[in-house]
Amino acid sequence: MELTVQIPDDVGQRPSAVGGDLSRRALKALVAEEYKQGRLTKPDLRRLLGFETSDQIDSFLKAHDVWIDCTMEDLERERAPRNRYPPKAHDSAAPPSLLSNRIHAEKRSPPRALTDWPLNGHMIF
Repeated sequence: MELTVQIPDDVGQRPSAVGGDLSRRALKALVAEEYKQGRLTKPDLRRLLGFETSDQIDSFLKAHDVWIDCTMEDLERERAPRNRYPPKAHDSAAPPSLLSNRIHAEKRSPPRALTDWPLNGHMIF
């Protein structure tokens, strides 16, 4: 589809004098407004403007003051920690007595062998 806009010459010269391709700038303005109104999607933007990456789309939307609508629940979900991996055996989940004994043992003298560590019956892997 081709779209033609009639602009008087004297009015059309002012935006053209600013620089850049006036038809491209008009297309970007139209596409940004249509996206804001929910009539275009990001894949539509990619196709219409020839963008190759999501970063290009996000930069375009930011430059045209188009912000993503999100709720407080969306923000809370993004902030929530994600427990993708279980804690390792040597993480802070170990009993405090084991950690404190190990720290005190390191202060006294370095162990000569693994059996010199005061483990209180616990094993560290």
